[in-house]
Amino acid sequence: MAFTKTFTYKLPDDYLAQTDNLGLTAEWTYEGPRFLFVFVSRETNRWNPSQSCIPFTRTPSADEINEANVRAGRDQRAVLIDMQTADEAEAVIGSILFGKDTGKAGGYPQKEYKLDGDDTVYYERPNPTSPDHTYAADEIEYDAATEKFVTPLPWFKPWITMEQHKAARDGLLADAQANLDAEATENGGNGNLTDEMRAKLQAFITELEGLYTKFSAEDGWGPHMIPFPDDPRTDWIDGYDYRVTDYDELVAASTGLPKASVDKAESTGE
Repeated sequence: MAFTKTFTYKLPDDYLAQTDNLGLTAEWTYEGPRFLFVFVSRETNRWNPSQSCIPFTRTPSADEINEANVRAGRDQRAVLIDMQTADEAEAVIGSILFGKDTGKAGGYPQKEYKLDGDDTVYYERPNPTSPDHTYAADEIEYDAATEKFVTPLPWFKPWITMEQHKAARDGLLADAQANLDAEATENGGNGNLTDEMRAKLQAFITELEGLYTKFSAEDGWGPHMIPFPDDPRTDWIDGYDYRVTDYDELVAASTGLPKASVDKAESTGE
């Protein structure tokens, strides 16, 4: 049977924020082995979560402690955590190693983000965030002198900046606009798209242009929350003239084979 421990941990002012001025906290229940050997770099004093841990349901023996130290080698130190007496930092580390499902399908509470007058959920996240999405595991440090992990623990970092998001938007916007311009017969284009397809592509471009007005930073929308609109070109065949409705030409464009060859392959199972 797994050992359990319910503890309180600090939350940032908002998900991915690097401050805790609001004094927010949450409760979490750890479920896993009672004892854990985790590994810390001797050079950086940082916990190495990629090394996982050596778990025990009972107090490890002298031989098992020696085995943990052998596994640690010269470059790391093996640190034993007893989850029964664990402080907040140790409880967080154990919970990062032995997490649980925080998905909507699993029934974990979610915070939904919508626009005024629009019932569409554009972004959602677990609420409260789990320890592994509250703290930067690979930045947690250990103080060998005090034999404690250094607090306050480092906050989980954003994985995308607004500059990176805008660069991705600008690239997508330029590509879509170039696609539309190339199709314009007045510019010497081949005009392969139907009027409906052109309208969808133009609507896509317009939505990209207004993306940061729709999801403004002033209203609390961070770059990790802002979705790109669906690209209508996803299923389009490059170079195919969609104004032509002839079946033979559609087959040839999508398979590179004449219709007769496709029919034969389908009938023979080749």
